[in-house]
Amino acid sequence: MNRYSRLMLVSVLMFSFLFSLQAEDTVQPNSYFLHFAGDLMAHRPNFSMSEYSRIYDDVVPLLADGDLNFVNLEFVIDPDREYSSYPLFNVHPEYVQAAIDAGFSVFSVANNHSADFRGDGILATRESIQQLKSSPENSQRKLYFSGIKDLPDSGFRLEIIPMGDWRIGFVAATGLLNDWEGRELVNFTFYSRERQAFLKWISEVRSQVDLLIVSYHDGVEYQIFPDGRKQRYMRQMAQAGADIVWGHHPHVLQPMELLPVRRAGVDYHAVIIYSAGNFISSQTWQLEWKDYHEQRAYTGDSAIYRVLLMPRGQHLIPASV
Repeated sequence: MNRYSRLMLVSVLMFSFLFSLQAEDTVQPNSYFLHFAGDLMAHRPNFSMSEYSRIYDDVVPLLADGDLNFVNLEFVIDPDREYSSYPLFNVHPEYVQAAIDAGFSVFSVANNHSADFRGDGILATRESIQQLKSSPENSQRKLYFSGIKDLPDSGFRLEIIPMGDWRIGFVAATGLLNDWEGRELVNFTFYSRERQAFLKWISEVRSQVDLLIVSYHDGVEYQIFPDGRKQRYMRQMAQAGADIVWGHHPHVLQPMELLPVRRAGVDYHAVIIYSAGNFISSQTWQLEWKDYHEQRAYTGDSAIYRVLLMPRGQHLIPASV
């Protein structure tokens, strides 16, 4: 594997905070493991590899026991354009297929690069997603994507993920777009009224599912702590009904938070991941050993968050992270 495109998996964050005071060796049969990775980028050293499957060699065993594995796709997927790196990212479906083959099954496609090639690029991404979902090699796989819309300004749509007898809801949104042309095709919440409308929508759809996961792309790049505006908004999402708020965009790891919530008479903690950092990238490619103190050096740190879901009575809750 090219050393610049190899995943720098510094740590798999498995905090020993157990909400129900149960260890993983007592996990109930109808419990589930979810894995949350950060940004899957497409820098030139990444997509120049001859075998994309090699990117994931080190994490396939970890993903194998995940019931759902999440990652953020930070690029356009247009097979009619050449592969391209920063500042305008584009890949072909086979680049995403390698992530699917590695075990990823749930994808956010709402981020600041979603509209890099404007409306045409968003439509191409949507078409590529449909082809990936319906391809013969994925016929036995359940794949879920959220973040772009079928129709302009059609509102948010909840992806329903069946999990045994439970219904998990998933939605991806972004607070940033590098190009606003085509914004009506993206789950984009920039203005205050849009942000408040998204919170209201979360509170309305929460009753339709047993657990709600929100992917949110926003914040200040390369900062190792979340900025106040992003932190307040992600907390509001949890208070509105999101059980897991999975954040990305800063390209570096930021602390997570366990926020006490009470829903339908049940007390537990919502999980807020402010930034899962980069998952696959080459932002450290040109750094030398003496550059360890630079902000960009932290882009090589990565983590996969492992969340255990367990039933509590008639409810499905995050039991440990």
